[in-house]
Amino acid sequence: MIKSRASVELKNRDPFSEIAKRSISEIIEHERVMRESCAGTERIIRRFTRFCGSVRFIIVHAAWFGIWITLNTVPPARLHWDPAPFTFLTFLVSLEAIFLSTFILVTENREAAVAERRMHLDLQINLLAERESTRILVLLSGIAEHLGVQVKEDAESKALAEKTDPASLLHHIDACLKEGTPKSRNTAGV
Repeated sequence: MIKSRASVELKNRDPFSEIAKRSISEIIEHERVMRESCAGTERIIRRFTRFCGSVRFIIVHAAWFGIWITLNTVPPARLHWDPAPFTFLTFLVSLEAIFLSTFILVTENREAAVAERRMHLDLQINLLAERESTRILVLLSGIAEHLGVQVKEDAESKALAEKTDPASLLHHIDACLKEGTPKSRNTAGV
């Protein structure tokens, strides 16, 4: 029997990778929309900050400082508008530093909002996955019981089959952080 090329390709296609690609594309699109939803001034600041973090920016500054210093140190002295110690250049660089640091803070605040949103998404997915895992454990236990399969029940298995309470976990984490040491290796009762 001769297999068609399409059927071989279909058989070799990894459905998980298709799902992963779709999920990745969705997340990237959501983050792109969030980044582009900022005000026009924020967009300009972000572009400027991106330029300031580039090698081109370093080259422009090196050339600018080199030309400035050269023109203010090479004779004739009457053409020097900012003789050493280059007070006006220092003033300009200080102003630039003030604006650059503010622009960077604006950009970082926006990126922090995107990262916080991503963390919330990650938390929700983790909570859903935990609930799904708990439900699967309960179902497996029920199937084993129905089929008469003897399963050794220990404290850890029982704890894993219980619904996790995020508030209790947070309380436990806060208590451990406050003490500076882990309370216990056994968190089955949490």
